[in-house]
Formats: sequence, C-alpha cells, structure tokens
Amino acid sequence: MKEFVKKSGFISLFLSIAFLALGIILTNHPEDTIKVVTYILGGLFILFGLIKLITYFYNKDNSLYYDLNLMLSSLCILVGLVVIVFGKDIMAIIGIIFGIWISLSSINRINLSFKLKDAGISYWYVSLVIAALLLMCGLYIVFSPAILLVTLGTLLIVYSIMDIVQSIIYIINTGKLFKE
Repeated sequence: MKEFVKKSGFISLFLSIAFLALGIILTNHPEDTIKVVTYILGGLFILFGLIKLITYFYNKDNSLYYDLNLMLSSLCILVGLVVIVFGKDIMAIIGIIFGIWISLSSINRINLSFKLKDAGISYWYVSLVIAALLLMCGLYIVFSPAILLVTLGTLLIVYSIMDIVQSIIYIINTGKLFKE
C-alpha cells in the first residue's frame, strides 16, 4: 500500500509539473495557444469528416441512408476549415460572450445588493463592492478577450506550484503515514 501511495504522489507531481508548463505557455503565449488549439480542433473535424467520406464510399451500395455520411463528412470538413481559418475570431467571440455574461450577472448582483440594503442587512456594501469589481472584470474581458487565457494560465501556475509543494511533502512523508 505504501508503494501505491508513493506512486500516486509521483503521478500527481508529474501532472502538476505538466500543468505548470501549460500555465506558463498560456500566460506567455496566449495567441500561439489559440492557434495550436484551433489547428488541432480543426484537424480533428477534418479527420472525422474524411473518415465519414471513406465510410460513404465504402457503404454506398450497402445502405439506404448513405447520403448522411456524405452530408456529415462535408459538414465536418467545412467546420474544420472554418475553425482553422477563423479560430482566433471564434475564440474572441467566445471571450466577448463570456465577458457579457459576467457583466450582466454582476449588474444583477448590484441590484441584489441594494435589495440587501433595503432589507436592513448591514454588510450589503460588501456585496455591492464585489459586484462592482465583477462588472469591471466582465467589461475588461469584453474589450480584451485574450485575457481569459492569461488568467487561466496564471491560475494553472498557482495551482501547480501549490500541488507540487503538497505532492513533495506527501512523498517525503509517505513512510510516516504508514508508521514505518
């Protein structure tokens, strides 16, 4: 059991180091990360489309519904090409939508803060300040959607460092856990 626990600690350490590397890449190269992700995603769509195209020609005489494979293959190849060509724009739109959602949610929370005030809750202002900060974050994301990847990268770095330290402590003290 001790060896199993120690191995799981090493696996956790390895994964944390991989997350740390991913976080550093996301933080330092968000534009390149978007390119790589869109190329991979687009390539997967195209590959799936090509597989469906081969299936279409292979099963053409054996199926009443072979036209669905042709339509699906065409759609997948087209989506793959769109993702590769317009990936950066698609990611920007997703970031803008996410920023709008945060902004609208924070406006609702500002309204709720004033309802807390009307209800006589003494710490209503804490909710108001947090909602205002969230509104600023949402608006910032709307006008700078690439910040999402940088933020995600930063969070991965912080998580990874904490998990690396914890994994090392865990590995070093495995023997003490099993009283050996």
